[in-house]
Amino acid sequence: EFRRVLFRSLKAMSDRIEKLQDTAWCITKELIDNVKKVKKFFNSNQIPVTHNSVEVFKNINAVLNSIDRLEVRGRDSAGISLLFTFEKGEYQNFYNSLEKADMKKELDKRLNQEVLVNKGISISKTGSKAFCIAMMYKVAAEIGSLGDNISFLRNQIQNDRILHKLINFNFMFHTVSSHTRWASMGAITEFNCHPVDNKTQPATSDKQGIIHVSLNGDIDNFQELKAVYESDGNTIPKEITTDTKIIPLTIHSYVKQGNDIQEAFRMAVSDFKGSHAISMHTDMAPGKLFLAQKGSGQALFVGIADDHYMPASEVYGFVEETCSYIKLNGEKTVQSEKGKTQGQIFILNQNPTGGTHGIKAMFYDGTPIQLSRSDISRTQITSRDIDRSNFPHYFLKEISEAPDSVRKTLGNRWNIKEHENRYSLRLDEKTFP
Repeated sequence: EFRRVLFRSLKAMSDRIEKLQDTAWCITKELIDNVKKVKKFFNSNQIPVTHNSVEVFKNINAVLNSIDRLEVRGRDSAGISLLFTFEKGEYQNFYNSLEKADMKKELDKRLNQEVLVNKGISISKTGSKAFCIAMMYKVAAEIGSLGDNISFLRNQIQNDRILHKLINFNFMFHTVSSHTRWASMGAITEFNCHPVDNKTQPATSDKQGIIHVSLNGDIDNFQELKAVYESDGNTIPKEITTDTKIIPLTIHSYVKQGNDIQEAFRMAVSDFKGSHAISMHTDMAPGKLFLAQKGSGQALFVGIADDHYMPASEVYGFVEETCSYIKLNGEKTVQSEKGKTQGQIFILNQNPTGGTHGIKAMFYDGTPIQLSRSDISRTQITSRDIDRSNFPHYFLKEISEAPDSVRKTLGNRWNIKEHENRYSLRLDEKTFP
């Protein structure tokens, strides 16, 4: 009995030490280090530190941290898309500031890209009173070390004079979409790096709008959809060979048929065969992120913080921001009024904050999904648990930490068998599936 009491006391002490270590980690890594990272964005151009600029760089930093953690085994490309919506007058003020700083030629050069590549800019007029500006940063490399891609993107953002001008003006909406991948279809190039857009060749006018999409998984009927698209006289730029390109093109084709962007997104993802996870933001729905997931090969989680949402393909992607989340269930098949349906769509709205209130959910056939607090789960993983530390790659880290992982798994789950001089282990299915 004494040994049991001693063990419980040691376990309680160990738990307290663990909490202290988590607290110290949160202060140094999640707060102080991130303040330094955000501050570094300001250094190169010495731009004013305003509420807007801090907010934008804080959001960008959180997303780049997320992508860095999702790059657990190395990736051949990464990209980040920034979308801003301005009232007409404020956009004009921004444009005038570029002319005054003699930066108009740089803007024109980055606007006239037939295919969306690194530092590409798109501008569209939304209605009569608003303008949307999308800024893209991309990198692709067949060979590289973990962290190289994100370091490159940070450097591009840190030294982008136009972005640094832009974020000092008052925007109505601002969303960030980012992706890192191993290429499963298409060459490893900037052209194929996600997010991809809805541009075709020859370059279309601004009236076509801006649609930026990322994909995990495959569009199995890509060639069939491409043939249908091109049969109408459309041309996909020859540099782009990724199946992801057909997603924004299909969405836009449904918009041209008179559907609003929500219905166009739903109709498009319903056309795609195969297991997939898709994200989109667009000037046609400022301040919103569209997510779709179907099948079992990929996953999508929505991290739910106090005042924002952070979707990611793994819990690693949002644990620094929040431990609360909802998981899309693309495997579930239900019987609706229209028959059997599979696949789920979530539309995240940045304005109504808190819990599930800003999430509109439905199945692929449009059947609504009612979300409640009971749908929210919590993860016990922290950013300290998944930190790569000084290891060059996660695999070596996993090997080195295996003994400690086993020790933690067995902790407090063994008993001494009296008079038998042996131990008994009990691992339930939750501990060891």
